[in-house]
Amino acid sequence: MYKKIALMDRFGKNFTEGDNFKHYARGFLDRGCNVVQLDPYTINFEDGTAKIYSLDLRNNNIFVRSNKEKVGKLESYDVIMDLSDVVDPVFAINLEKINTLHINPPFATYNSADKRTYVNNYPEFIPRTIISSDISELEEALYDKFGGEMIVKDPFGSCGNGVEKLDINSPNYRKILENITNKEQLEIVAQRFMNFAHEGSKRVAVLGDIKDPESYKIIHFYGRKPSEKNWKDNLSQGGKVVELDSLRQDEINLCLNVARKSGLYTVGLDIMDDLNEEGKRVSKLVETNAVLAFNADGKYSNKLKIVPNFILDNLLKD
Repeated sequence: MYKKIALMDRFGKNFTEGDNFKHYARGFLDRGCNVVQLDPYTINFEDGTAKIYSLDLRNNNIFVRSNKEKVGKLESYDVIMDLSDVVDPVFAINLEKINTLHINPPFATYNSADKRTYVNNYPEFIPRTIISSDISELEEALYDKFGGEMIVKDPFGSCGNGVEKLDINSPNYRKILENITNKEQLEIVAQRFMNFAHEGSKRVAVLGDIKDPESYKIIHFYGRKPSEKNWKDNLSQGGKVVELDSLRQDEINLCLNVARKSGLYTVGLDIMDDLNEEGKRVSKLVETNAVLAFNADGKYSNKLKIVPNFILDNLLKD
């Protein structure tokens, strides 16, 4: 029997995850599934419904979305796959109550977006970190804990936005702290600036069943290199994709261990090299993502088909 798949994203001209949305849809459609776009901003949690738009492949394998809205019952779908931009704890709690398979579980997705949670969830995998809104405490950390250089982050920032580097020799670092904390009204994440940040980071895609920790596997990876005289390697900040032949064993171990603790089926990890206390080069976790945004610069689209196949063959198997 065919499966009913709801890909969740705001209805509009573009998709939050760009062409990745289309590739996921194609993967499910190629397997004979009934696939719709579900607009999360129209969900009525009282009756469990939302506006939906049918997705299809037409002549010459062209992806088509209907502009005619219908109303769908959320629990009628075998899978709700979140590809949206919704980051809200109340929404996550309510969506978690919908009895279907969520890719990914809503509250784990929210925690992945909130970088403050890493201190409790992944303390052994991240660089030295503090969470605070107190400017004096943050300034003290800059001088005494982080050796004069640190990164400060909006907990919900993405694509390199809301991330700043502070240096004790910079005359405006206190002003940056005032702005990013909204004059001590907002908690931020502060971390020691990692030793090899100028070399860039690696994006690693991990897939597995949250009920089976040993099922997690790395399905793709690539490097990201910052532009000249820059330390941000996000593609939206001028970074470039770097092809990689392999990952070191410590990088593999880090990614699999983080994925197993994440509560997510699909985990996109940003990792970066640093020095440990013994002066040894080791990998550290920078960020977790609930969506596998690894189709960089339009590359690797064939890899995305692994995800629908895994869901259908491993998580929805009869």
